[in-house]
Amino acid sequence: MIRRTVTKTKRLSDLFPFRLQKIGTQALQAQAQQMREIQHQSLQRATPNHELSNSDNSDSAARSRREKLLARWHGSEHWTTERFYSILLVPLVGTALAAGPVSAIDFALGIFVPLHTHMGFDTMIQDYVPTRKYRQANLALRWSLRVLTGLVLYSVFCFNTMDVGLTAFVQRLWTGESRRVLKLEIEAAAAAKAQ
Repeated sequence: MIRRTVTKTKRLSDLFPFRLQKIGTQALQAQAQQMREIQHQSLQRATPNHELSNSDNSDSAARSRREKLLARWHGSEHWTTERFYSILLVPLVGTALAAGPVSAIDFALGIFVPLHTHMGFDTMIQDYVPTRKYRQANLALRWSLRVLTGLVLYSVFCFNTMDVGLTAFVQRLWTGESRRVLKLEIEAAAAAKAQ
């Protein structure tokens, strides 16, 4: 026969080395009041242009909800725009590969590839250099990205109008010759024979 020994547990405070605190309703109310004060102070820090009073609590709560909705909408809008550019680039690149050098495709690629790249780098800046921590660095990086994207857009426009174009350039890199250049040479030879 097996004997089972049952040991009575002592008080709960004996099992744990720390002291258990009794939290009553007054203590909970005091903690809730402290949390409200902290939220009110953080809201005042977030909006330094005007002072918020106790009568403005309902307005500030509505403003806070509105700001949260706008922030959520901005994030989804940003994500949707990135997906739009990504999906739009698939048929553009496919058409450029199939049709060869076409000016309309060159201009479309010259707009959407830099914008797609801009949005990707902008997301990286937002993720790795957040505004709340590195305000000045975030601002400097985002403005430098905007300037560089503008320069790239202008450079690609000049390349498409004054040179062979994007698709002809990529084709020249792969094959060593371009259909557009060959077409222009054939047209120039035909014009020379006509004279």
